[in-house]
Amino acid sequence: MIPNYHRIELAIIKKLFHYGCWGKGHLLIIRLKKGIPREDLQYVGKVLRELNKKEIVLVKKTKHGDAVFLNKMKRKDIYEIISKNVQYWSK
Repeated sequence: MIPNYHRIELAIIKKLFHYGCWGKGHLLIIRLKKGIPREDLQYVGKVLRELNKKEIVLVKKTKHGDAVFLNKMKRKDIYEIISKNVQYWSK
């Protein structure tokens, strides 16, 4: 069990959404981790793997390291996650 799973999941989706990382645009995992609370950093990889299994977030190899982006085909699911957590979105 990952503590604060939904908080980490929302932080990841929020950051990728904010930077417009859909399909072609991507964000390095190193940069994605910036801004995540220190106590949650160890769980970011596990949450990313779970999101990758759900195909909400996809992983891409680059010469600078692994990068992630939101799956265009799961746009409806992503907007559903956002709408459920809209009260936390502005924080």
